[in-house]
Parts: sequence; structure tokens; C-alpha cells
Amino acid sequence: MVGATTYCEVAGNVDVPWLPERDAVPGPGSASKRYSRTRLLSASRKRGRMTLEALNTTFAGATFAVIGATAIAAIVQLRHLRASNQMTALLTILQDWQKPEMQAWVQFVRKELPERLKDPAYVDSIEAVGLEDRTEHAWLNLCDYYEQLGAYVKYGLIDRRSLLDVGCSNFLSVYRILRPLIERTRAIRGSTAVFENFEYLAVLAFDWTKLHSQGAYPAGASRFSDLEA
Repeated sequence: MVGATTYCEVAGNVDVPWLPERDAVPGPGSASKRYSRTRLLSASRKRGRMTLEALNTTFAGATFAVIGATAIAAIVQLRHLRASNQMTALLTILQDWQKPEMQAWVQFVRKELPERLKDPAYVDSIEAVGLEDRTEHAWLNLCDYYEQLGAYVKYGLIDRRSLLDVGCSNFLSVYRILRPLIERTRAIRGSTAVFENFEYLAVLAFDWTKLHSQGAYPAGASRFSDLEA
């Protein structure tokens, strides 16, 4: 068509700024679409953070459970180890009790010493010879032995109940015989610390016999005489 001006001709002669193909003239739904995408992206990020926090919480709880189980297992193992050590110590004490030298000391204290204590010169000889003469004063060996046992019990190295159950009468009877000599020795030394663990062991034995005057037989257990009745 002659004389008609086309768009191309106008574009060729006039500097018309070029518009982008998209977003130059937003459509009616463009803003709402961008808002929807923003909301979806934000929600996705929040879900990601929540999922990560949940995983961290789960891992922390699992770690705590593992640590707790390990601690409980260690406590149980220590209890078994302690019981085993105490049993070994008790068996060693019972073996020592059967040794000839131990029996000789016990026989001396029970049979010979009561007669010697009637002689004031024998008691006075403690001050003269001190605590070094174990030949004339063999009772000192027994005091040393029970002093060690008392220390073991005091610091929980031996089970108190097991030891008192098998030896309370012996501890108490020997201490009663040796008490005058122990008190005399304390007076000479000027200290009540002399053989204090032996005294502690004797006090425990006294309390045990008072509490179990009829023995420590398990309550409710049948006696042999009941089985044959």
C-alpha cells in the first residue's frame, strides 16, 4: 500500500527503546505468582530447618541414651569387680586363720595369757620392753593382725557382714582378753590410737552379736530339724 507507514519503517527511523520480551508489561497474574513462589520457597526453607532440628534432637537423644547405657554397664561391672575382690580378701583371711602360727598365737592368748595377766610383773614388763618384743609378748602379733582387719572393714575393703558373720565371736573374745594390755599400752604411749582399728572391729562384733543373739540364719528358711520332724 503506497503512502502507508509500516511499523518497521517507524522502527527504522525513530529510536524506539527495546522492551524485554517478559516482565516488561506484567500480566494481571504476575505479582500473585511471584508472591506464591516466595511463600512456597519460604515454607520449604522452614520445613528444611525443622527437619534438621528434629534430626539434631533425635541424634542428641540417641547419644544420651548410649552414654547412659554405658554408664550403667560400667557401674554394674564395678560392683561385680568389687564383690569379687571382697570375696578374694575374705578367702585370704580364712586361709590365714588356718596357718599354724596364727593358731599358736590364738592358743597363747586364750590359754596362757589369762594366767600371765595375774602376774603384775608381766603387765609391767610391757613398759620395760615396749612393743618390740614379740617373743615374750606374742599377743602383739594377734593385735597387729586384727588391727589390719579392722582397717580393711573401716575402709570398705572387706564386706562387713560376711566377716562378722564368720568371725564376730572370735574378735570379741580375743579383744576382751587383750583389753587390759591394750589399755596399758595406750597409757604408755599416751594415745588412744594404739590398736584403734582392733577396737573398732570388736565394737562391730559386739553390735553384731547383740543384733543376732540367736544367730544370723536367714529368716523364713527351713531348719534341718523341721525337715525331719
